[in-house]
Amino acid sequence: MALMSVRQRQLNLFHVGYYYTGAIDNIAGWQTKRAYIVFQRAVGITVDGIWGPQSDNTSREEVRKVQRLLNKHGYNLAVDGLVGPLTIGAIKDYQRKNGLMVDGIVGIRTMAALLGTPLKPATTPSGTVYNVAPTGKNTRPIIINAGHGGHDPGAVGNGLQEKDLNLKVAWAVYETLTEAGYKCLMTRTDDRYMSLASRVNFAKRHNAILYMSVHHNAGGGKGAEVVVHKSEPPGSMKLARMIRTEFEKLGQNWRRINLKNDYEVRETPMSANISEYAFLDNYADVQMINSDAKLVAEGKAIAEGIKRWL
Repeated sequence: MALMSVRQRQLNLFHVGYYYTGAIDNIAGWQTKRAYIVFQRAVGITVDGIWGPQSDNTSREEVRKVQRLLNKHGYNLAVDGLVGPLTIGAIKDYQRKNGLMVDGIVGIRTMAALLGTPLKPATTPSGTVYNVAPTGKNTRPIIINAGHGGHDPGAVGNGLQEKDLNLKVAWAVYETLTEAGYKCLMTRTDDRYMSLASRVNFAKRHNAILYMSVHHNAGGGKGAEVVVHKSEPPGSMKLARMIRTEFEKLGQNWRRINLKNDYEVRETPMSANISEYAFLDNYADVQMINSDAKLVAEGKAIAEGIKRWL
């Protein structure tokens, strides 16, 4: 079987998974090649940015999965692994009937609905309503990501699992900012696994002004740090310094601004930061996060840093 055309690759990667965000122009430019790499990383195949039989077969299987799911919901698509007008039309029709954003793209919310585990509007820990659609005074939304989740607990220590702490802190960031009138979206609102690619592409799709990822640490250290990309983008560095100030107000030891090549800060075109407030395997740090009130304080500190940054 011949390899797909560049246009067909773009269609597959655009409509299934947010891997490609450029024009469907049949030109293998930098956006297309970057999408190849992001896709290869996300599905666990050889990462070389070159489209060959392995990428072709895997891409088609990803589309077949979507086509099979759509057929289970009453559609009658050919399960051929190729995104075309009928598949796009079915995706949009399904989204329209299920109250989803009608864009013809199977992102995290549409896929969750197809699988029967929809990311429904939920009630926050304090009882306020979580809104899927962003509303507020900033034109572009702030994406708040609670790291890890589901089968991925993240760091573990002293009876704590990072995924649980991350979600509680992320909710506090969300509530503080939305109560102040800012547009915010959360990548996950419950204990579910999401790939790094799906989180980053969620931010891209919503044209976010900021990607703020909440994490906690382990590995023998002590104190708080904020991760930014090693290229030191000015917006991310400025926010990291402001979050440092807020963390120090809580009495937490400041560790560093950590310049790294982490996926979340590398693949996001907007300003992006990863907060690592405390080490789960350090007794002194655990005293900073061993109650819901302390986790809420941590979240409010991050939010205050973001408000100053904006």
